[in-house]
Amino acid sequence: MTIDSFYPVLLVDNLQEEVDFFKELFGFSEIFTNDWYVSLKDASDNELAVILKHHETIPETHQQAVNGLILNVELENVDDFYKKVIQMNLPIVKDIKSEDFGQRHFIIESPSGTLVDVIQVTSPSEEHAESYTRL
Repeated sequence: MTIDSFYPVLLVDNLQEEVDFFKELFGFSEIFTNDWYVSLKDASDNELAVILKHHETIPETHQQAVNGLILNVELENVDDFYKKVIQMNLPIVKDIKSEDFGQRHFIIESPSGTLVDVIQVTSPSEEHAESYTRL
């Protein structure tokens, strides 16, 4: 079996607010748009979609906003991006920090409450280096 595509679809209350957040902050562009679903892609072909949570294609038992999900966004320079987020006055839920396991990161919250972990990969400590495997 070959997977042709794999991407998250966020269930939200306010479609346009969520779409604008990802477009303005991360440079996504709309590749499909209607009044209940928007598919986004960036210049590197990363894809994300957003759907109104009460749309008929969503089983009624699951028509809830996103909960318990973190989207990871890896960047080359997290410190510069952190400054941008502060200037935009976006809600930072975990301040910037360097981790021994090989990340410098901070976490923000999208308008729907989805956590977005903005990450720059760094060298892990010796203790954590052995945890990494090569495919």
